Amino acid sequence: MKCAPFVVVTAWSLAVAPVALAEQPPAAPAPSPAPADPAAVPATEAPLATEGPSKEQCIDANEAAQKLIRAGSFGEARPHVDLCQSASCPEVVRTDCADLAKAMVQTMPTIRFEARDSKGAPVTNVKITMDGKVVAERIDATPIVVDPGKHSFDFESPGLPRTSKTISLNAGEQRTERVDMVDNTGQVLRTGGLVLGGVGALLFGYGGFLAVRAKVRYDKGLDHCPDGPNSCDPVGVQYGHDAHDDAATATTMMIVGGLLGAGGAALYFFVPEEGFRVAPAVGSRSFGLEASTTW
Repeated sequence: MKCAPFVVVTAWSLAVAPVALAEQPPAAPAPSPAPADPAAVPATEAPLATEGPSKEQCIDANEAAQKLIRAGSFGEARPHVDLCQSASCPEVVRTDCADLAKAMVQTMPTIRFEARDSKGAPVTNVKITMDGKVVAERIDATPIVVDPGKHSFDFESPGLPRTSKTISLNAGEQRTERVDMVDNTGQVLRTGGLVLGGVGALLFGYGGFLAVRAKVRYDKGLDHCPDGPNSCDPVGVQYGHDAHDDAATATTMMIVGGLLGAGGAALYFFVPEEGFRVAPAVGSRSFGLEASTTW
């Protein structure tokens, strides 16, 4: 009889348990996983790019540099020498290229320029072109490294005439060159005017001499023509021919001399020493010279 309560309790528990389970609300569906944040997702790492030139590129650059240096083209060899000294190049190649770089520094000539205007004041705002390529935008203390040989330099500065120079440099030479940014066109033309005037004066003077000689010969010829030109003996005829030739040459000489003298005087008295420029004027179907001046 002592076991009855236990049995009752157990039976009640079994009877109540299904009801309790039945009364529980249905479980909420599991939440869907939140979309992943793109920023939080680690990106796939890109493969690292190879830094520096490859072994083959280093060797090719070394060989190209040696050929260019032997040919005297140091400017073209410089990029190859810089490339084959990269850290990714083999040590033996880097060492050889370092030696090439030292040899280039000792062999390549350098040049510095000092520009002056017409008053002798220094000019630094000057663009320098060497052999058609711009090598400097202004003049400073930095020397310009060039290949040995002859080079054509052009100098341009706002408000000043363009100036050109041809300079020859030897291997290892270090030079400082003065550049006068002065337009000498006016001075050259005025000097040319003096020369033309002098030549014109000589021609005019010689023409005057021939004119006088023609008159003398004509008068001598008349002595051999007692009854006029139609009665001249052979000597008188010859004097007449000589006088005619002298007179014709004298006329030509005096005309040419007068024109040259007038042109020379115009150049000397009307062309200013500074500010006069002559430049080619090229059109679609024409070509000429354009002159300008500043008074």
